[in-house]
Amino acid sequence: NGLAMDLRRFIENEPVMARPPGRIYLFKKFVRRNRLAVASTAGIAAALVLGLGLAYASYLGEREAKLEQARLRQVAETARVNEEKLRGNASARENIAQVAVLMSEGKTEEADARLRNTPLATIEPSLEAANVLRSLGGWNAMRGRWKQASECYLLLIQANLLSRPEQIVTNNDLIAPAPALVENGNMQDFQQFREWALTRCGDSADAMTAVQLIQSTLLVPADPDFLRRLEPLKANIERYHQEKLRSHPSGDRFLGAWRAWALCLLEYRLGDFEKSVEWGRAALNFRDPMLGVSAVIHPVLAMALHAAGQPAEARAELEKAQELMQYAYTPELAPAYEPVGRGQGNWWDWVLAKILFREAETLIQGKAATE
Repeated sequence: NGLAMDLRRFIENEPVMARPPGRIYLFKKFVRRNRLAVASTAGIAAALVLGLGLAYASYLGEREAKLEQARLRQVAETARVNEEKLRGNASARENIAQVAVLMSEGKTEEADARLRNTPLATIEPSLEAANVLRSLGGWNAMRGRWKQASECYLLLIQANLLSRPEQIVTNNDLIAPAPALVENGNMQDFQQFREWALTRCGDSADAMTAVQLIQSTLLVPADPDFLRRLEPLKANIERYHQEKLRSHPSGDRFLGAWRAWALCLLEYRLGDFEKSVEWGRAALNFRDPMLGVSAVIHPVLAMALHAAGQPAEARAELEKAQELMQYAYTPELAPAYEPVGRGQGNWWDWVLAKILFREAETLIQGKAATE
């Protein structure tokens, strides 16, 4: 009976009882019993796998095509931007050349207007651009147009990227921009200029470069970190100053006064008021005939004396500074040339003196008023 039943199971492709039912054996029996269903299912599964494979391959191809199209669009856009930039640079160079021609012909007003119509971002560093910007910056500053002068000087900083530190100093590009930027009232621009000046010229071993750095960057108070970075300049100036005194005891009055005044200003900003007073009096002892030098010495000396606890002497120095300011900025001068100061020194000397005088006046008279 058991054999008969197993024979029937075998014929009907069912598992027989005479052997252990392994998984593979059971699966084979199932397949033999359901050949049509299994074949149909396998065909459908194969079709699905093939379809999914073809769809994924198509997706990958389409994605690659889109990425390539995006890359080509980016290349085309970059080429277009570069082409526009090149056209803009060429136009800017042409405008700079025309501005230079107008200035050589004495048409400074027209040159200034043309420069202000030139997109600022298209002006590249060049010797020609630096000369134009320097001239127009001074021209606007001498007319009290501080916004226009500041724009020129900020562009001049960019144009000077290719200049060596000694060229920057020789061209007075450390001295002239500072008072113009301060008078324009945008202290963020001045802070950027101050950082640029120290970064470009702070490592120079030249004493007069150090003097110009102090003159331009300490025009207004600075934070302790900036003062710490300036402090090494002190020894350089002092050493050079002593060497010049030994070799030219009766000469070098103009530069000697500027060196002593720079040390006076630096010591005052650093908080050593006694040394600041010493250097301020040493600067006055040079008795330079240029009133512009005296005009910048008196306000700093007044502030140092005030901080050192000598209020009467401080007010006396402030009065001397005020007399020079009244003399320099007389109403008799034509308004267009108001900041030059009766021809005694450069325009930036007198604007520098005016800025320092305002600080000293606020410090001393403000304190006196509260007392």
